Formats: sequence, structure tokens, C-alpha cells
Amino acid sequence: METFKYILQRVVIALIVVSGATFLLSLLIQLLPGDPAVMAVPNAMPERVELMRKDMGLDRGVLGFFWKWYTDMWQGNFGNQYSNNDTISVTVLLKRALPTTLLIILYVQIVGLLVSVPLGLISAYREGSRFDRYLQTTLFALSSIPSFALALILVLFMAVRFDWFPVLGYVSPTENFGEHLKGMVLPVLSLSVGITASYTRLLRTDVIATLKDDYIMMANSKGISKSRVLWRHVLRASSTTLLTSAALNMGGLVGGTIITEILFNLPGLGYQIAFAIASRQVISLMSFIAVTAAFYVFFNTMVDVIANIVDPRTKERRV
Repeated sequence: METFKYILQRVVIALIVVSGATFLLSLLIQLLPGDPAVMAVPNAMPERVELMRKDMGLDRGVLGFFWKWYTDMWQGNFGNQYSNNDTISVTVLLKRALPTTLLIILYVQIVGLLVSVPLGLISAYREGSRFDRYLQTTLFALSSIPSFALALILVLFMAVRFDWFPVLGYVSPTENFGEHLKGMVLPVLSLSVGITASYTRLLRTDVIATLKDDYIMMANSKGISKSRVLWRHVLRASSTTLLTSAALNMGGLVGGTIITEILFNLPGLGYQIAFAIASRQVISLMSFIAVTAAFYVFFNTMVDVIANIVDPRTKERRV
């Protein structure tokens, strides 16, 4: 019952956060110079501009504009994106873009966790050793490289010079799963290196502290194998910070893949956000940002619940 009540509270907070963020964005859009309808299609006839203004809700004032978009969004209508010759539903664009972005995020998290968990455990267990010192230096160096710079380096060596992977384009996993994975290697690597370094250092810090707890020392004194102590006892107690960071990165990566998706020509949510900004599609931008904010708070709520299950001590900290 307490967990359900906590989840309900977080859902209410999430709705307030998403609503507040989009409302502030709508105010900023109203303060921009120029007519959003004219900026979306500069060469449109006056009759079409007036139709677009009514479709956007710009003729209803500041609050009316936001309220029309907000109520339509909850009905599954995220508005329209306009061009010289066509009008495209933003809902259709979201259905095309979200799977690509979510797949990238999933692959990045899988790579990050698979690499960082064993590295973090071994580094903490061998604290102060030569391996630990070299690993920390390497992780610090890797975390200082921006993802877009790393992406360019990977493209130069692994795509252009050695021709191991394609530079541009996206293949759906339903079309050709092998080619899909091959095309995902470079963008996933460029995003996962920094995340892996961060995860490893976070887990190492928590594991070092957990290894000093009394119950871990007791488990070691009972003759339980070191690997079992690390993987079954230490990792579980030390994973709260890692899970929290992973959840934050899940939400952040939804909008943080913009540069990577542009560099590798991936039709994801980040690419759509960049296009909406460049073409001044205010309704599209509001909808994409709302979805990004919704994912961010969703993953934060999810990790709080998971952390409560994995480590019951988090429940005591909330009381």
C-alpha cells in the first residue's frame, strides 16, 4: 500500500512537471518575434496562414493556445507539422521516431551496464592496485571526450579508413536485423563510452563502501566464495546509485541523442527535435519536448520503485 501511494504521488508530480514545462515553452513561443504560422511556412498564402493559426490555436490567446494543444495531446493528437506542399501529423512522426531512439537508448544501456558492472566490482575489490589506478585514469580520459567528437573519430577510423561499418543510414530491425546491428555499432559506441565510464566509477565508489559493512565482513569470515559475496551480496546493496544514474540517463538520452542522430542520419526523436527547431515548427517542438519530459520523469519514477525493491533501506530514508 505504501509503495502504491508513493507511485501515485510520483505520477501526480510527473504530470505537474510535464505540464509546467510545456506551459513555459508555450509562453516563450508566444514571446518570440513573428507569427509561428508564418515562420512554419514563410511562402504560404494568407488564407492558409489563417487556417494554420486556427489549427494551432494561435487565435485563442496565450492560455487558449496552450490549452488547445494540451487537451488535444491527451486525446492522442499531437498537432501537425506544416510544409509548403503538405501537412503531416506529429503523431505519425512520433510513431516513426520513437522506436529508433528507444532502440539506441536500449543498446547504449546494455553495453554500458554489461561493461561497467564487472569493471566496477573488480576495480573496487582491487582498490589501490595497479589495475585500479590504470582503469581510473583511462575512465577519466574517456569521460572527458564529448560523444560527438568520439563519433567523428569512430567514423574516421572504423568507417572511412577500414570500412568496417556504414557511416550513414538506418536499417530497421524488422527489415534486416544483421544490417541493423551493424549500423548501430558506431552511434551506440559513441554514446556508451562516456556512460560506461560514469557507471563504473559510481559502482566502484559504492562497492568500496559496501565492502566495509559488517555483514559483508561476516560473510567473508564464514568462508563464502569471494565471487558469490561480490555478485550476490555486495552488488545488490551497491546498485542503488547505479540504477538511479541509469534511469536519469535513460530520460536524458531521449533528447540527448540529437547530435548523434544528426551525424549518423538516424530518424529518431533527437533528429525530429533538431528539424522542428530549424524549420520553426512550434507545435512539433512542443510535442517532442513533452514526450521527452514524460520519458524523463517516467524513468525517474521507475528507478525509485526498483531501488525500493532492490534495497529496502531507501524506504527508510523517505520516512
